[in-house]
Amino acid sequence: MKSFNQRWFAAVFLFGSFASSPAVSAQDPVAESTPVDPFVELDQLADASAEEESGLLLAQEQAKRGEFLEALGTIERVLALHPKSDSARILHAVYLCRIDDLPGGEAELGKLKEKRFSEELWAQTQKICKLGTGEAQ
Repeated sequence: MKSFNQRWFAAVFLFGSFASSPAVSAQDPVAESTPVDPFVELDQLADASAEEESGLLLAQEQAKRGEFLEALGTIERVLALHPKSDSARILHAVYLCRIDDLPGGEAELGKLKEKRFSEELWAQTQKICKLGTGEAQ
């Protein structure tokens, strides 16, 4: 039986959390003019990615904004703390493919067991990485 985390991840994956274009939102002029201490921001990112689920959510939000390199960094922090996380590993593979690192995405997928994921989720991941075609989507 699949764990709650894997079912949750599959639902999130299938309902569009792997958006490839930035989200459109209203801009807050006050937030834009307020300087942010980069060390405070890094601490907040590290804290948010300490827990597996919150780290995955943060990475997905970053990806929705088109910040795939930032999302990859977040996922890598999650994997450093939770190296057996299948959800983080498959998300890492997808984001690597999104930045056209097909060999990296394939390597990450090679660490996973297909039977741990729904057929639909696995097929969608294969499609995103265009495995066997030599180019990422």
